[in-house]
Amino acid sequence: MDKPALLGNYPDLGEKVYEAVRDQIVTCELAPGSSLPVVDLARQFGVSLTPVRDALNRLAAEGLVEDVARKGYFVASLDPDDVADLIQARHLIEMAAVEQGIRLLSPDQLAEMRRLTEEMEQFLDEQGHYRDYAEFSRCDSQFHLVVVGTA
Repeated sequence: MDKPALLGNYPDLGEKVYEAVRDQIVTCELAPGSSLPVVDLARQFGVSLTPVRDALNRLAAEGLVEDVARKGYFVASLDPDDVADLIQARHLIEMAAVEQGIRLLSPDQLAEMRRLTEEMEQFLDEQGHYRDYAEFSRCDSQFHLVVVGTA
């Protein structure tokens, strides 16, 4: 497999591997239950084992990957009830952050939120379906970091 172009000479290769594998998971390029062999991923991305393990451990902490003892890493299977619970928890956290942080919101943060919202709209079609889920998700994550960062 060719190395993704996004893994040039970056200081934090673990972050880049994390983003690449996360995108493959959220776009279902990697199906639930798929094996994630550390050695193969390191070879695929042209990095050592450490950034791959760091990325997979981070994804495991987020619930996107399962670390099975003596078997390795696998793409997590998400139960619909778990997804609903995660969305509800995220909503509660972000509402609390907005309630506390709205007074602290700087003009730059507001402008960044507006920019990200406009950028996310470009990744949706007229019916609200994703044109590019990975890019939408990237912008959405940045937007929510700004929201939570105001609290």
